[in-house]
Amino acid sequence: MSESEFDVKRKEHIPGYVMHDYLAAYAKHFGLTNHIQCDSKVDTAECRRNDGWLLSISPTKTTAGRQILARKIIVATGLTSQPFVPDLPGSETFEGPIVHSKQLAQHDSALRTTSSIVVLGNNKSAYDSAYAFASQGVKVHLLIRQSGKGPLWMVPAFVTPLKIWTEALLGMRMPNLFSPCIWGDADGFGFIRWLLNATVVGRLLVWLFWVLLTKDAESRLALDKSARTKKLKPWTSPFWQGSGVSIETYDGGFHDLVRRGEIEVHISEIEELLRNSVRLRSGVELKADAIITATGWSHKPPIIFLPAGIKSDLGLPGNQCASEIELELCKLADSEILDRFPILRNQPDRSPALRMSNEKTANAQLPHPWRLFRFLVPPAFISCRTIAFAGMLFTVRTSTCAEIQGLWIASFLDGTMDIESCLKHFSATKSRRFADDSLQARVRWDTMLMTQFGLWRYPSGFADRNPDFAFDSPPYFDLLLGDLGLRKWRKKSWLAEMTEQYLPEDHGDIVEEWMDLQRKEQ
Repeated sequence: MSESEFDVKRKEHIPGYVMHDYLAAYAKHFGLTNHIQCDSKVDTAECRRNDGWLLSISPTKTTAGRQILARKIIVATGLTSQPFVPDLPGSETFEGPIVHSKQLAQHDSALRTTSSIVVLGNNKSAYDSAYAFASQGVKVHLLIRQSGKGPLWMVPAFVTPLKIWTEALLGMRMPNLFSPCIWGDADGFGFIRWLLNATVVGRLLVWLFWVLLTKDAESRLALDKSARTKKLKPWTSPFWQGSGVSIETYDGGFHDLVRRGEIEVHISEIEELLRNSVRLRSGVELKADAIITATGWSHKPPIIFLPAGIKSDLGLPGNQCASEIELELCKLADSEILDRFPILRNQPDRSPALRMSNEKTANAQLPHPWRLFRFLVPPAFISCRTIAFAGMLFTVRTSTCAEIQGLWIASFLDGTMDIESCLKHFSATKSRRFADDSLQARVRWDTMLMTQFGLWRYPSGFADRNPDFAFDSPPYFDLLLGDLGLRKWRKKSWLAEMTEQYLPEDHGDIVEEWMDLQRKEQ
């Protein structure tokens, strides 16, 4: 992405439309547009085991429905393709539009003519929506659920007394050593990580690092200085957040709008919608010409997989009843995780409403996250190699993640990757052994450890649905690169490796490196 062609400057926020233009230019440059079938929706994917998948595609205005037998498929629908809109009591009575944040571009002009908007949500999209209309003179009520996980951390672009660029901090190896991570040893700094996680002095240093980082962010945000902004104070430390730790990207001050009352924050629940207002359980009634639901996304693919009952084999998230074997593996994984990372035993206090909701759920029906080996492949399909899922995680390093995941999937599907070698390169387990020592069993156990870890590490994030991490991105990339037989350390020296930020260009040649490696091995 050159500055001259796309008019973007280093260390500046990239607008969405510029990102779209770049991706379109990328597809054209590499000849991908000829291989893309637009206006096509896959309704169902039926597993034919070693023969692949039978895809049923919806009819359109110009084409009839059709079927394709694909020998292999990559599900790259992502986690932000299907809007989640909650059922709002009284929605049939409300006279204004109810718009998901995904649809703001289509409704922007109409919404700007309103006098009062209620925004539902506690994520960056909710804050962006509130800012967009409040900065244009529209009164905005930002409603954050009392039964949710509270306001998000939206930190300044530069943090710490050294004024380090926040994005750079997330891409440096030294800071991410202070983030307990079950795949962390894949970065080659296992001894340092052992000192920080397994010793009393090390855990004290980890605790101190996060205390100082939190205090610095709090002092820069100064939320306590106003009763209005105090409502935006996060309920838990950023230690327990994943990729939801956001960076302030506004030209003007979001918090200034809150201090002036142009954005009014409410911590409550919706009682019901009336004709032109929203009544809260607290008794407050908010005037509303429109409602924006910045309520996130459905975390499941928009495809029906067949035959019925295949969801568990595919590792899809949900509340499907777990087998006794899976429940036992889950308990064993929890035990190993807490033994290795004692700092995670002291979990943050959740909101009373959220705590009660979880306690009412039967064990076998507890929601579980995606269960994918390396966050990419269902363990049940390790042998037949006919399916992989790309991008089913949240990370602040999306472009690099997409590049490395894409190469890993290509190597897996074409058979050049040896899964046994992957486990020799790195396994999340340390000592536990089972009577069944087959490749399938070891892959399943490794997958359970890595996917279950997020529930303990990031309870204030989205890890109960899908992998969600910020500081843990570099070692995850190292894990995949090691599986591919590629270099992990890409800086000029050990000191640079520890202190310099990793940027997308540091991994820019991995495809060529992998192709050279394949030619040498042949």
